[in-house]
Amino acid sequence: MQQNKLRYEILEEQLKASGEPQISTTDQDARSLLVQGQVIEVSYNLQAAVDDKHNLVVATHTINRNDKKMHSQP
Repeated sequence: MQQNKLRYEILEEQLKASGEPQISTTDQDARSLLVQGQVIEVSYNLQAAVDDKHNLVVATHTINRNDKKMHSQP
């Protein structure tokens, strides 16, 4: 019990020092993201642009937060 408390205190200090709203204990860059408006997963948000004629990926953008502006773009 004392060991768990110490572990969480260390995590709390890391969170404060990072300036981020959350940290991940499994992947330093991943964050808890809302997927399809209902499920929370530790992951990344990947946006891709695809060439309509050839169906090739022409651009990508990866972030570690939900970005509602990106979802609303055509």
